[in-house]
Amino acid sequence: MTISTSRRDPAVDRAASLPARVREVVNRVSKDHGVSPLDVLGRSMAPSVRLARKACWREVRALRRPDGKQFSFEQLGRWFGRRHCVIMVALRPTDLELWQAFGRGAGTASRS
Repeated sequence: MTISTSRRDPAVDRAASLPARVREVVNRVSKDHGVSPLDVLGRSMAPSVRLARKACWREVRALRRPDGKQFSFEQLGRWFGRRHCVIMVALRPTDLELWQAFGRGAGTASRS
């Protein structure tokens, strides 16, 4: 009995099922960050790939469906091979972003 070690990469299947607009975002962001689109859709945890993946999530989340709504976190999870909660946490605003947007950190009550 021989054990086959050649498995098809799930990222290839995900790449083939992406809508055209999402595929364009993945290709452009991957090129900008100097990583492979298959790495972005794959399991790599290299810092450069993680940064590119998060940028893709942010841009795809900003896209609108034909009905004008955002794509759901569940849909992004299916496209990128992650659980929806991982994407939600990754895209949650940081204290720095909240400070820049509102002039105070998260959890800081404003005093009048």
